[in-house]
Amino acid sequence: MQYSSINRIVKSSIYLLFSNLLRLSAKFFVQIFSAKILGPTNFGFYNLIDLITKYGPLSNLGVSSGISREIPLNLGKKLIDFAHELNNSGFTGLLISSNLIALLIIVSSIFIYSGLALYAIIMASLSIIVNAIYEYHIMYLYSYNKFKTASFVITIYSLFLIVVTISLVYIFNVWGLFFSIFLVPFLVMLVVYIKKIHLFSFKFDYRNYISIIKIGFPLIIIGIGFTFFITLDRIIIVKLYDIKQLGYYSLAIISYVFIIQIPAAINQVIYPKLNLIYGETNNSEHLAEIAIAPSMILSIVMPLFIGMFIFILPILTKKFLPEYDKGIIPAEIIMIPLCIFSVNILNTLFKIKILIILLVTAICIKIFLALYLNSYGLGIDGIAISSSLSLTFYTIATTVISFIYMKKNFFYIIKYLSYYFIIPIVITLSFFLYGIHKISIFTLLFVPLTYYFIILFRLLKNNLNLNSLLVN
Repeated sequence: MQYSSINRIVKSSIYLLFSNLLRLSAKFFVQIFSAKILGPTNFGFYNLIDLITKYGPLSNLGVSSGISREIPLNLGKKLIDFAHELNNSGFTGLLISSNLIALLIIVSSIFIYSGLALYAIIMASLSIIVNAIYEYHIMYLYSYNKFKTASFVITIYSLFLIVVTISLVYIFNVWGLFFSIFLVPFLVMLVVYIKKIHLFSFKFDYRNYISIIKIGFPLIIIGIGFTFFITLDRIIIVKLYDIKQLGYYSLAIISYVFIIQIPAAINQVIYPKLNLIYGETNNSEHLAEIAIAPSMILSIVMPLFIGMFIFILPILTKKFLPEYDKGIIPAEIIMIPLCIFSVNILNTLFKIKILIILLVTAICIKIFLALYLNSYGLGIDGIAISSSLSLTFYTIATTVISFIYMKKNFFYIIKYLSYYFIIPIVITLSFFLYGIHKISIFTLLFVPLTYYFIILFRLLKNNLNLNSLLVN
């Protein structure tokens, strides 16, 4: 791997990383504020209704996912005009489908719910439309490598999120929170069209639209499947316990959303680049350089970042959210697998069946472990353990299979997993065990210091060449 390639990835990620850090900070602050104002019960109810917005992307039939793969792929093939046609057909179709789904949910809910529940569902349904448009624009900008513009849009979103949501929650309590999930992306879209950021025509080519759906819908099924996998713990908690326990567990949800934004920002940069390269070469081996570097770098950085967060979280919680203290340990447990970042080229290669098998397996592992640990009375701590272990399995499995498609041999895979997966997990776990007084300060310091001393030695030995960190 050439240093310049890593350098390009880092530079391309700067804008998105800054804006996503601002967005996650805004979201983290807003959720802390909302949790404080609403209390565990109302905030638990919000997290339950929020599942509508989580599964809302199904309404666009995978159009956003389709164009995020197909536009860079066709740009790599030098089919620029066709890429523009895909954008027009995809966006027009998205507007039609998302409006129909939202209308269907609202009409059907009127005959079943009333009061706050009906209002919450209506706002969540309307947010499906504006969020679909917002996400489409972000994917559109990523596809054309317009990361600076995408950063601007995300930054505007963050500012509206803070000002609008806090104002509405402070004045109208939980009613204001549900109104904000629609109003924030709506205001962002007004700015986008006033600034003429997205260029398109209302041209609906049925064949192009179907071709996007054929690619995008399986991808969105994978995305929704992963969302189901990640959010399944909420459903399990409500089924086994109650809304209040989900309110406590919301601290884990907030922490997960906060931490995941860092690797997500990197992934948003490398995914269109992987599609562009694959469009140019049609060779999976050529994807290795772009796919492996982020995993390698983040597996070095994230253990310390998460370790510091594990130390800070109890202090912040006891100071600002003391009523959520039962969620501290689940929050710390659920962050452990986030210290590793999967090497995943399966979306680019369109290996949908493999991804489905891995997701179904991970979901089964999560359910089995949750029920098994519940029988031992571990409560929401057990739910967090099941989430952490099943996510670790999924990350390792996607990485191993991606390495196989990139023609890496068995010994390479074992060395990579040992150096960039197992050791980072051990380091992060050591921070957690120290925090709950299970290991000494000497054990805590020995593990990460040894690892980072070896990394520093290898870098200095090779004149700070990041290539030296890769296993051979």
